[in-house]
Amino acid sequence: MWIHVPCVQRDRFDYGEWLRATHREARIEAREVSEVERPVFHPEPGGLLAWGCTRGSDVPFWDTSASADPDKWTVAVQHSGAVPGSGLLRWHRYDLTLTEYLRHTVRDTWELPSPPGPLLGPLPGTGARTALLPDAERRIALESGTGLGWLRLLSPPRKRPYLGDGSWEALFAELGTRLPGEYMRLMDEYGAGKWSGWLRFHTPLRTRERRFVTHVEDTADDYRQLKDGNAD
Repeated sequence: MWIHVPCVQRDRFDYGEWLRATHREARIEAREVSEVERPVFHPEPGGLLAWGCTRGSDVPFWDTSASADPDKWTVAVQHSGAVPGSGLLRWHRYDLTLTEYLRHTVRDTWELPSPPGPLLGPLPGTGARTALLPDAERRIALESGTGLGWLRLLSPPRKRPYLGDGSWEALFAELGTRLPGEYMRLMDEYGAGKWSGWLRFHTPLRTRERRFVTHVEDTADDYRQLKDGNAD
């Protein structure tokens, strides 16, 4: 079973195109059932909204008519191999939310209460992220992402970041001020060092020579001299 996510991988997968194509094919397939039983599809009000597919060509949907609350949408499945007389409908509605449906699907033994109609499985309780997602997330991070979470995708933090042998509180006392929390979080994850050979972060908690406050004083002195030399 594949649970699709909103991502795009050029020449491989486009979530929007997949959704449109899946709904178009489902509308064509639904013409074979009676008008009374025929489902409608998103974006029509109360329409079915696809969220994945299976190796056996079944297509699971959310039934958006089940509730105004998306967390309570139940699952309906377009079964490709429905056998007449088996009780399994071509368009079978399960009284289960997405996670409840998956919970019954990924199991070792039959569980009660068992939902009507057969489920996939039992399947092994393992999963993996799609190979398409990391590139999509990285592209979003490059184009519009902000904050530490997106930065982690572009440049994974060090396993053992080095900040020095002191403490933040001792540094604040020496500086006479606290430092921004986002800077502290960045240092806690990445430590001191040079980024791509152009942006350098000094070791903030060093207690011996060339302490952080030394860099602050030297930089402030340089700018004072520059200002004095350009008074006009």
